[in-house]
Amino acid sequence: MSAVVLASFQTSIENIIIASFFIPIVMAMGGSAGSQSAIVMVQAINAGDIWKNDTFKRLLKEFRVAFVNSVVCTIVLLGVTYFIFKVDLNFAYILSFSLFLIMVNATMIGAFVPILLKRMNIDPAIATGPFVTTTNDIIGLLIYFSLLTYFLA
Repeated sequence: MSAVVLASFQTSIENIIIASFFIPIVMAMGGSAGSQSAIVMVQAINAGDIWKNDTFKRLLKEFRVAFVNSVVCTIVLLGVTYFIFKVDLNFAYILSFSLFLIMVNATMIGAFVPILLKRMNIDPAIATGPFVTTTNDIIGLLIYFSLLTYFLA
């Protein structure tokens, strides 16, 4: 699916060559954020720390953590891309904002999938990883290239 997403943005990639150099960063950061959130949620589920009546509260806590982590990573990426790599400021803004959206989205998917699997009577410790990773890769690429295409191509 990731290859299909990349192929659908082939023209944008050809027009904005520098965008391809940052694919590993946005993919890795999204993957890390989603995996961390999933691990925390699976651990909480297995420890019995999550009950049906506090699921929303737990998701809200994960969102707050995602927001803070995303803001910090966004600021660092903006500074590094603009001052060290000397990229166009508009590209740096779009790349950084993409990272922010990708990390928040990935964290929420990572938090939500184990809860959903548990409610479906599927062991979240076994099934969460592939769902979170695959979903975050596809959505992360869509976010990144959609924003680049809309604002720069």
